[in-house]
Amino acid sequence: MPKNKISEYDTTPSSNSDMAGIDISEGCSPAGINDAIRAGMSHLKKMDNGTDAMTSPVFTTATMSGGTINSAIIGGSTKAAGSFTDLVSDTFTLNSVAIGSADITKLAAVTVTAAEINSLSGANSSETMQAQMDTKAPLASPTFTGNVTAPNVNFVGGTQTWTAAASGTSLTFSYNGVDKVAVDASNATIGLLGEQASSAWIGGTGTTESLISPAKLKAAVDSSLNISGTAPIYGVRAWVNFAGNGANGANATLNGSGNVASVYKTGHGNYTVTFSTALPDEHYAITYTGAVRTFHYADDATAIDVYSQSASGFSFSATDPSNNNLSSPRLCMLTVVR
Repeated sequence: MPKNKISEYDTTPSSNSDMAGIDISEGCSPAGINDAIRAGMSHLKKMDNGTDAMTSPVFTTATMSGGTINSAIIGGSTKAAGSFTDLVSDTFTLNSVAIGSADITKLAAVTVTAAEINSLSGANSSETMQAQMDTKAPLASPTFTGNVTAPNVNFVGGTQTWTAAASGTSLTFSYNGVDKVAVDASNATIGLLGEQASSAWIGGTGTTESLISPAKLKAAVDSSLNISGTAPIYGVRAWVNFAGNGANGANATLNGSGNVASVYKTGHGNYTVTFSTALPDEHYAITYTGAVRTFHYADDATAIDVYSQSASGFSFSATDPSNNNLSSPRLCMLTVVR
């Protein structure tokens, strides 16, 4: 078959035995050489002007100055009219990657900026974008490894938002912008954001700080005070144990007291009690016990008469019921309930 264009030439020299049908084989007639050279030059020109197409050209560096591709002028000042969404071509190679018409067609609907292209840095044939994304936590129900750092964390449900924010040594929980709970780590105390068992509160031996429900608090108080039933509890607001037989016109010696600043003995059998902290009003109850001797004696008994009572204290006199005389007992014991 005569070789009438460059694309029909063979890469093996011995296989090129003619040029446009002119014999150039080994031992050919010299008379045809001139015509063969002219035919070869014609073949080159036809390749140059595009009459004959190149089969699979490979360019190291190519510069196109003018000409057309599918009737589109190369180097024109205006873009060519027409639709270019489809590429009909054999597969060609770009940077060792085979690219065909189907691959080009996929790019027709893609809009991408240079900045977005640059963000693909690091992706390659062995580490694709999908492979890199597969190593990341999903947005829905993510699972993290290592430490997660965030200045604030919002927990949103409908229109309600809880926010956890760390500042200094404190972690503050806010509800819709209003601070509700703060956890401070400035001291060595370890606290639990949860309730402990009722037995831990009733036993009173635990040292771990934690939340407590009203029911568990009441159970712990009732257990400690041996209280049963639903009747209300009223506390002792003041108490005192003092020596009633001390000097007149002087403060009595207090053997023990609570919320009592002083007991002043105004005279034989007369005393004034002053509270350390005033009570809400003067409507409190007073109970009294006296001790006259250190051994049993039938006629030893005393009673008191409260003749002055206010929120800050009260005055009373002690008497011996057997003869109605004033008495200065060895010990006077008083309790105030409100």
